[in-house]
Amino acid sequence: MHIFPAVVRSLTLVSALAMVATGPAFAQILEKLGDAHRLTPWLLNTGNTIRFCSYASSETRDLDIAVGEAIADRILLDSSFTSLKSGYGIGGEFADEDLYISLTNDCDVVLGMGLGSDAYPAEFTITRPYVSYGYLTIAADAELNSLNDLAATRKVGTQMLSYGAYLFRQYNAVRPADQRWTQLVYADMDLMLTRLLEDTVGVGIIFGPSWRQLRQQRNDSAQVKVLDPVPELASMLNVGAVLLSNNVFMRTEIDKAITDLVDDGTMAAILVRTEFDAIGANAGGF
Repeated sequence: MHIFPAVVRSLTLVSALAMVATGPAFAQILEKLGDAHRLTPWLLNTGNTIRFCSYASSETRDLDIAVGEAIADRILLDSSFTSLKSGYGIGGEFADEDLYISLTNDCDVVLGMGLGSDAYPAEFTITRPYVSYGYLTIAADAELNSLNDLAATRKVGTQMLSYGAYLFRQYNAVRPADQRWTQLVYADMDLMLTRLLEDTVGVGIIFGPSWRQLRQQRNDSAQVKVLDPVPELASMLNVGAVLLSNNVFMRTEIDKAITDLVDDGTMAAILVRTEFDAIGANAGGF
């Protein structure tokens, strides 16, 4: 699956129990940081508490906190939660460095992180997924049941730098020239919803958690419906947690806890309680 690391990580998902200031990997991250004095691993005393972090602006933060609490409970430890700043640029500049600093100084585990092959530098390790999300096709026109019902003269809104936008572009490109829609790319999903309701845009393709957030924030979103999926646009993003690569023991224990939560139905129940089941989220990933 094609991954856009900067966007995936901003969903926008560690430990410093045994920091070692030697070796190529540590040297590489220190070269980027430029100031080793920003690292204070001796201040992080984990004790009987797993310290979770998540990004303050994440659309999935309430679910991630619920999952963190459930994981800690399975491992028979207490849990605490810290919010991390967000707002990185399109290229995700300095995201790796800040992630490393946070996981050295402030927390053991960062929740709500997109998982993908080679998405993270060697200084980090990832857990198994605890959930996956996909992209939804939405429209305000009650007559539409599928994207393919939309006239070629209409416009389709997509989420900037998203995998959903990439898939739509590929799908649209192989259609006959006279059947191709005009693609409008939006950084602001609130604006895309407004354009749908104004009928400036006929259909929108949006990440599931983004749609859930809009439904919570805007009453007029009830006028918009989710269309039947087009197989060519089907995609899911696995989400889990990130730790420092030297914390293999904790990652292994978290993986076991996630597996138990998925197998006994607890993860599915969390999705229902947080209403992520309504956007087609899958417990345990795909």
